[in-house]
Amino acid sequence: CNTIAILRRQFTVPCAFAMYGRVDRGGSREGKKSLRKNKIVLNDTVNAIKKGNLPADSGPVYSQSPPPLNDPRHGCAIVDSLCHLLNRQFDSDQLKVLQRASYNGVEAFIIMTTDPDKLELAQKLSKQNEGTMYYLAGLHTDMIKRNNDKVSTQRMDQLKEFALKPEAVGIICGLDFGRDVSIRYAQERLFESQLALAAEVQLPLVVFEVHAAETLAEKISIFKSTTSPAYDRPIAVYNFCGSAVEMSAFIALDMYFILTGRICDPTATGDTLRECIKNIPLNRLLLASDSPFTTPQNISDFHIRESRNEPANLTFVLSTLAEVYGLTLRDAASTVRANSKRFYGLLDTKEYKEETTEAEAVADGSGIHISTQHEQPATTTTSVMSAETKEKGKKGKKKEEEEEPTKMESKVAKSDKTKKGKKKDKNVALSEEEEEQQQ
Repeated sequence: CNTIAILRRQFTVPCAFAMYGRVDRGGSREGKKSLRKNKIVLNDTVNAIKKGNLPADSGPVYSQSPPPLNDPRHGCAIVDSLCHLLNRQFDSDQLKVLQRASYNGVEAFIIMTTDPDKLELAQKLSKQNEGTMYYLAGLHTDMIKRNNDKVSTQRMDQLKEFALKPEAVGIICGLDFGRDVSIRYAQERLFESQLALAAEVQLPLVVFEVHAAETLAEKISIFKSTTSPAYDRPIAVYNFCGSAVEMSAFIALDMYFILTGRICDPTATGDTLRECIKNIPLNRLLLASDSPFTTPQNISDFHIRESRNEPANLTFVLSTLAEVYGLTLRDAASTVRANSKRFYGLLDTKEYKEETTEAEAVADGSGIHISTQHEQPATTTTSVMSAETKEKGKKGKKKEEEEEPTKMESKVAKSDKTKKGKKKDKNVALSEEEEEQQQ
């Protein structure tokens, strides 16, 4: 009996973990909560298979169109293409940070977080600030070290759920071969899975790299050539500070470049970078504050220069960009804002209203019903039938109007005949009365 009990202990427990969890590379196991959730999901699917109630595959699901941008109020209004507003350094004065940024012309923000548990907070904050704030969804390479395959699958499902929200405007992912926090092949596998997610939900890609430019370019080239259907959304390199060779490789892939405060570096490294970015086409440039990191070093105030970075400091990056390209501050701001709108698929409120009114006018003229995002397009047979019946009714009315005078003439003729008949009858009666009197 004791040996049987020992054998049961040895074999039943590993089987349970084989079904509901795995041992990761660090030797630790999943927590009881995740095991319980996996068991509940597995039991639900098994019961659904037995009852035959599994939902049918509804095909690919795409992300919804984002809310329109608020109309610009500042003469040099720009979009902060990436900032970490959910960082704990902004917990105490987040509202004041946004007010300072708006005062300096930064009127829209693309926020992101490397913590997947804060995705819900990012979506909630973007929804509260509709028209001024959007977010990027993604998993950082640091998450691989403390997650096994089972948890990674759950994270990817969670990531897809938040990528389908209307406030999500892109997927952010990348490769970090500098610190070797996680294994390289595991990073590449996570990177490829997020590329596939971007193609599935049809969102733009923002990629970052640390000493991995060659691998990144190779992966993106393979992704763009092998994805079916073809991925036609734009891709941008975030916080670019590489060499001219790396820049030419990214330009060959028709990628955008998101520049940060690193181009404001007054040292020789900054001079090399500023000389390098001159070859980037103007229609492929975006700016990001990367706050609370990468504070621009061309700020005159020492205390601001040495403290945390804020979105309000993006104007210093804009001034450096204008100097490099020989543009006025207003022209540089309008170019960067137009590029940001095109990359993330955003429209101003005025443009959005004009497009909707034009579409409604075209639909009213052609008799076609415009379907919304949550509504299936209606067939045009009813509208065509209604148009035909209207034409028939108009033709019938014209015929009736033409026939009306002829009917009136016939009525007048009939009345004249009846009057003549009555007169004849009266004359005949009078002649008979005169004959009787004579007799």
